[in-house]
Amino acid sequence: MHLIIAAILAAMIMAGAMRDADAGHTREAEAVTHSTVSCTSTTGQALATNAGRLAALFQNDGAEAIWIRIGEASVANEGIRLNALGGSYFMSHESVNMDVEAVNCITAAGTAVILVVEWDNN
Repeated sequence: MHLIIAAILAAMIMAGAMRDADAGHTREAEAVTHSTVSCTSTTGQALATNAGRLAALFQNDGAEAIWIRIGEASVANEGIRLNALGGSYFMSHESVNMDVEAVNCITAAGTAVILVVEWDNN
C-alpha cells in the first residue's frame, strides 16, 4: 500500500500539479513545505490551518504509533492511525479527503517524529 501511495505522490510531484476535482482543472502548487514534528502523549499540532492547501502527506518516522485528527485535539487510539516506522496518510482533492483545518497528533506513550509535506497556493 505504501508503495502505491509513493508512486502516486511521485507522479504528482513530477507533473508539478495538483488536480482540483471540484473545479475540474489543474492548479500548480506555488509552494511545497517539508517539516518534522515530535508527537508525544499530549496532543500537539502537526500542521497548521491553511486555506490554500492543495494536498498534504503525513508519515510516521518513529518507533511508536501516531494518531492524527483533523480540526480537533488528538486522542490516543482514536482517529487516523499511522503505524510505527513508515505508516502514512495522504490527503488531497483527488482522494476526496482534503481538509484545510489544523492536523493534530498524539502517541499512546513516548515520542515519535512525524514527517509532513504540504502543497499549497499561499
